[in-house]
Amino acid sequence: MRGWSHTAISQLQDGTGGDTCDFGSFRRDGSVKLAGIWLGNMLNILVNASASDAVTVWFSVPHSYNLYDPGSDTAPISSAPSAASVTLTLSNHPLILQLLD
Repeated sequence: MRGWSHTAISQLQDGTGGDTCDFGSFRRDGSVKLAGIWLGNMLNILVNASASDAVTVWFSVPHSYNLYDPGSDTAPISSAPSAASVTLTLSNHPLILQLLD
């Protein structure tokens, strides 16, 4: 992850990390910012997805990859040294496809 040791998705409200911290999903007055709307919409889409779909991602050239399910572990759930495609089962939780080359 580019040498970062810590990451965060969002600060909930501006000013909660100090007077100059304005990276929240909500303004100091409690009104929602556009990023907060987008994050809420994304979470609602994930929560309301009850079925699963198989989706194949085709690469224009073969790639090595790791596929992660952040809901289960930090280790890849599958990987390949050189693949023309990868089939993902999409449901109500995210997957991370990391291309290694």
